[in-house]
Amino acid sequence: MKRLVPILALLLCAGGCSKQVADPHLPEPLQADHAPAPIADGMVGLATFSGEVLVMSRRDYPVHREDPLSAVSPTDLAVAWGPSARSDVRAGLDVWQVNRRFAWRAGSKAWANPDVRSFMRHSGNWHMIPATPEVARELGRVRKGDIVRIEGDLVQVTFSNGVYFRSSMTRDDEGDGACEIIRATSIVVVRA
Repeated sequence: MKRLVPILALLLCAGGCSKQVADPHLPEPLQADHAPAPIADGMVGLATFSGEVLVMSRRDYPVHREDPLSAVSPTDLAVAWGPSARSDVRAGLDVWQVNRRFAWRAGSKAWANPDVRSFMRHSGNWHMIPATPEVARELGRVRKGDIVRIEGDLVQVTFSNGVYFRSSMTRDDEGDGACEIIRATSIVVVRA
């Protein structure tokens, strides 16, 4: 009888069972602010940072003189956690990235969901700075739909001409200056 149960289950599912993947539980990223401290050439650490997030979109930026950040940050990840990472919220959204920003829109039906209306509180555009060549390779493997664990530091990057970019220090801000700039010391794809 023990052998019949798996066979029976196989026969019952042969017509269309699909594996249901539960929505991930992705809490708000963790941050520990500290006094600004140099951590690399032209970079000052502002806080240690870690998070496990869903990648909603990925955009790579080749080095370009009109985008000074591209010299150290080749990739932006539009990410979500908490309610914004749930499939019922994502189903009604379009997310895209352009010019170091991310944008989104929702259809009129999706707006009925209060978690869609508060999507920005649990999402962000992260400018990624790989700390090592190994981390750069891992970043290169990250794709839309992956759940990734990222550890490192929120930083301020200052270039020799005085131009600087400072990371956001909160998760619920919006607009220019709201992006996190992360010098990643570890990137792990938890689920592809």
